[in-house]
Amino acid sequence: AAIDALARHVHLRPITGLFIRLLDDASANIAQRALLALAPVSRTPLGARTEDWKSWWRTQERLSEQEWLEGRVELLSARERALDAQRSDLQSALERQGAALNTRIADLQSDLLLALPEQDREAKLVTWLSDPMPAICGGAMQLVLRRISDASGAPPESVRAAVVKNVEHLAPEVRRRALQVIGAIKDPADAALVHDRLGR
Repeated sequence: AAIDALARHVHLRPITGLFIRLLDDASANIAQRALLALAPVSRTPLGARTEDWKSWWRTQERLSEQEWLEGRVELLSARERALDAQRSDLQSALERQGAALNTRIADLQSDLLLALPEQDREAKLVTWLSDPMPAICGGAMQLVLRRISDASGAPPESVRAAVVKNVEHLAPEVRRRALQVIGAIKDPADAALVHDRLGR
């Protein structure tokens, strides 16, 4: 329990030294927990070999307190950059997956609309555009974009109003899609609305 509690402070040199000493504990469980707690403190992975950790620690013990702290800052900065890169990659992958999902849903929604009587299609599209689920709403807006492109004109007013409401949607991808539709409509009357979002 003490190791787990101190693990969050492993970047403090006295705590690191304590965990290094615990690698020789008679209890294999204690030694293993100390080893796991040490993992974040080294820039390069040192694995499960106790001797590798002890050798690394001998180099760290010779550092001044300032040198140790500078090393910690460099380590954490490198980890932050790595996490930022991972986050960016994950965000890009999610956006690609979201776009692919919206395309598939839009295809299904298009088939469903064509199966409805023509007088019911607009109401169904507005229902989808008002759906709180980003995938349903995003697919519907992709369908609106297709229709604008094919018909070279603005959608019906009820559809347009439903799109405009989505600039306040909780999901960022839905807000982006709504602004894309507004941009495709190309109505100067929407300029103030778009400019307001750009400012925010």
